[in-house]
Order: sequence, then C-alpha cells, then structure tokens
Amino acid sequence: MLDPSVLTKDELRTYLDILGGPLQRHVEKASKQVKATRKLLGRPALRGGFILLNSGFASYPHELFAEQVERYATKDSSQLEAVVSITVWMETNGFESYVFHRFSPHDSEIPEVEALRNAFNERFRQMMTDLMRGQLQPELERADPRRPVGFHVEGVDFNWQPPRIPLPWARDGEKV
Repeated sequence: MLDPSVLTKDELRTYLDILGGPLQRHVEKASKQVKATRKLLGRPALRGGFILLNSGFASYPHELFAEQVERYATKDSSQLEAVVSITVWMETNGFESYVFHRFSPHDSEIPEVEALRNAFNERFRQMMTDLMRGQLQPELERADPRRPVGFHVEGVDFNWQPPRIPLPWARDGEKV
C-alpha cells in the first residue's frame, strides 16, 4: 500500500514526477491548442485557460495535484492565463458512500474562473440531489466504486488503498 504522506522528501519528488508526466503532456497540448487558436483568430494577445479533472484522488490528493498542475502550467506555458484543477472522489465503507469534490484555485480574480466554479458547484449539488432521489437521467454513465490505482516502476508495484469511512454502528473507533 502506498500512502504519499509516508514518503521521504526525495521519494515524494520521484512519486510526483511519475504522476506528473501525464499532467505535463496535457499542459503542452493545451498550450499548443491555445497558440493555434490565437493564430486562427488573428489575436496574438489572447491567452487561454486549462481545466484538468483528477479522479484518482486516492493516489493523488487534490493539494498535490492542483499544485503540480499550476507549476507545470506556469513553468511550461505562457499561453495559459487560467488554470483550474478539479478533484472528485468517493469514500465508502460498503454500507454508506460519500462523494466529494475540490476546486482550485479557491479564489480567483478571473471572472470566468469564478463563474465556472459556481456553475460546477451548482451542477454537482443538482446531480447529487438527483442521485439521491433516483432521478439521474438514464443516459448518464455511472462509474463503479473506485479501486486502488496501481502502476509498476523499476520492479516496484505501487498502489494505495482508498480510505474507508467508519461504519455507522461503530463507536469511537471500535472494530466491527
């Protein structure tokens, strides 16, 4: 089981480099798309935005994910003005389930980012309400509960067990 909080500073840096490779490629692709759009529109001063969704929360906590996305975007691209990171995750004990989300940046002076955050939060609330009422649209794809994310590097298997919420009948940490 891999818990990023138990890694040494050097191990954490290696771990983040492994997880960050795909992020860096996404930033590069977004940057090229913005550059091509500027050229197509004939607006050289135009800058773009970038939204990245993290659904692998167990192995990539939101704080680390958002920090790395921001770092790659500011380091590798002058094309991007707005960078948004959203993490969605579920926790379950096999009896109850909870769905959470985090949105970064927490505060932004860019009106479009604030509008996106407000729209995302409202849509998230509405979908959770519809889910609880059994009113989700049938065409919406439903995800299976998450499993530990795993990968293999230099002969070492990495995975991380998702956190489990306590059972409702367990008191003060007693095991059931």
